[in-house]
Parts: sequence; C-alpha cells; structure tokens
Amino acid sequence: MTPKNSGYIRKKYRKQLDQFEEKCRLITYLGSNMTRRYHEPVMRPIDFDRKMDSFLSLEDKPPQRNVTV
Repeated sequence: MTPKNSGYIRKKYRKQLDQFEEKCRLITYLGSNMTRRYHEPVMRPIDFDRKMDSFLSLEDKPPQRNVTV
C-alpha cells in the first residue's frame, strides 16, 4: 500500500489481507487440534467444527482476482 491511497482503499485492502491471514491460520489450528482418532463433537475444542467447515468451504472457491476498470 502506498501513502497516496485513500483511507477507503487502505481499509479495503487491509480487510482482504486480514481475511487471507485468517484463512492461513486455519491450517495451523486444525493441524494442531486434529487427532488420528475420532472424537465426539462434545470432546472437540469449542470452535473446531466451525473452523473445519470454513477450511472445507475454501475448496470450492476459485482464486479471487482484483480487476480494476
């Protein structure tokens, strides 16, 4: 980001970067919390299922491209 960009543009790309970083952290989180054996949902960390669903939903999404006109 350059200092010449407006606050709106900086905020927009900061949000995209934050979302990307959050998706990247999913792999680390799931890798450290997954086990070889099945655990009942009540035995899993509280947000495990939500994060697993988020990770699996990434599979069907094509990469986003920023197109400016």
